[in-house]
Amino acid sequence: MLVFTTVRSTGFGEGLYLTSSVANSHFGSSFKVGNFLNGHKPAIAIGAPYDDITGSVYVLPLDEVLENHESKKGVFSALKSSKYSPNTTSNLQILEDEDDDGYHSKSTSLNFPIRFGYSKDSLNLAGAEFLVVSEPGTSQLKLFYSGKLVAVISHNKATAGLGDSGIKELGMVLKTIKPSSEGGYDNLFIGSSYSDNYLSRSQSGYGLLLSGEKLFHKIVESQVLEMESNDDVIGLDAMDLQLASFEVPASHKLVNAYEQVGTSVETLGDLLFLGTGKVGEVLVFSKYTGSFITSIAAPNPDPKLESNNFVEELILINQKSRPRDSEDSDFYSASKKLKNWSLFGFHSIVSGTSSSKNWVLISAAYESTPLCSLCGAVYLYEFENLPTGHCQEHQQSKPKFNLVSKIIPTIASQSDTCNFGVQMTKTNTNSSQVLISGDGCLDGRGLIPQVPIL
Repeated sequence: MLVFTTVRSTGFGEGLYLTSSVANSHFGSSFKVGNFLNGHKPAIAIGAPYDDITGSVYVLPLDEVLENHESKKGVFSALKSSKYSPNTTSNLQILEDEDDDGYHSKSTSLNFPIRFGYSKDSLNLAGAEFLVVSEPGTSQLKLFYSGKLVAVISHNKATAGLGDSGIKELGMVLKTIKPSSEGGYDNLFIGSSYSDNYLSRSQSGYGLLLSGEKLFHKIVESQVLEMESNDDVIGLDAMDLQLASFEVPASHKLVNAYEQVGTSVETLGDLLFLGTGKVGEVLVFSKYTGSFITSIAAPNPDPKLESNNFVEELILINQKSRPRDSEDSDFYSASKKLKNWSLFGFHSIVSGTSSSKNWVLISAAYESTPLCSLCGAVYLYEFENLPTGHCQEHQQSKPKFNLVSKIIPTIASQSDTCNFGVQMTKTNTNSSQVLISGDGCLDGRGLIPQVPIL
């Protein structure tokens, strides 16, 4: 459903400053640029998951934003959450209609906040660009085309009740996975590190890879794109679109659970990297089968350094690779396993290929040193043996990850709670230039340097 709301747009230095008029809406918690409106003009979709209780996504045509940047106010459309529930057999406890006083009289249970707009991405299906928006409170994904809601994807085993066990809060992590060839179908990864597995292991984490091709065929068969009414929406079960699922492997289960697999996600070739909460490692899976391949362990707290090289506002600390001790037991011993105080891999993972070298960049935004608490760091690894082409059993050699560099802010840029590495992104899909955020650096003013990789 499209409604109109007010967003203030004012000139701010040489750039543009956008803010919502709604306090505590978390406006800007996620954003994506794409052709999301009628006429397929470039627009920016900005999430505000706590706006108007259920959440909103503000869709701003870029040309209008840029034209009106000197005015104090501009009016733009906002996608709003609906109470549509496609699965009658679902465990979801959908809120009923509101009374005049704004309270839900027919719902007596406590549910997760809906948070429509918490995550979003663009999804290209056979040349058609869709905006997919997550709603973690209901574990639903909402698919929009030209500003119209066309499909709702739910998980028939998901729960929305506070304290319930099982699959929950799907869509906390959302990522489009591009096809290897042009003109194909994007696939979609959705995950939640808060989900419990079928053995009731608390917050072990859960992820799904959904088929874009299956999704597009169901949309075409329904003819929903040809319908003019905003009430024409199809409901789909995520299990019918599933290509692979991802859970904590037996070799990485902790004694007390709470592994929280799926805090972050990245893909390269046939590999899918998942960050964790307590494990302290990045888990590497086959993208198309969900089988566990290997892991990347957090470096020792006091690595042996070879040399220091200054790059803009950063220090690159080069280091030779060190062999990692194997773990053969089904559960990690708490006495042998370092706690993940640095949150290695928790916030962000970025990968790519440069000069025929495969690399992966892993954040440790809460890493501390004797001189700086929670200053943060980013670790760069090279690796060979990149599987490609839907490898079913991974008969190729496992990729071997070699630690190349540790990237940290200079002393002048550091400050306590710098959290360097809390977010990372490539400047474009094929780029080896990465933007790394330290939102607490420079005494809280923040730092986002552009870093060349390899």
